[in-house]
Amino acid sequence: MIKIRIGDRAHAREWQDAYQAGFLKKYGWHFYQYYGRASQESPYASEVNTKHGIVPVNDTEMITYVGGGIWDVR
Repeated sequence: MIKIRIGDRAHAREWQDAYQAGFLKKYGWHFYQYYGRASQESPYASEVNTKHGIVPVNDTEMITYVGGGIWDVR
């Protein structure tokens, strides 16, 4: 069984390349489709649960799993 361990860290794009969206949703990710002109740059926007609430993330931000569906974004 594949699991994300506490302390695992990567850039947002690396997480999305390594795991399917359905799997990441189990760990507190949220995905939204873009429509119109924005879809030319990215197929979807993503957000993660943090201790401060839901935070949007871009591809270059470093994201660390801290457990319980909560992430740290830097």
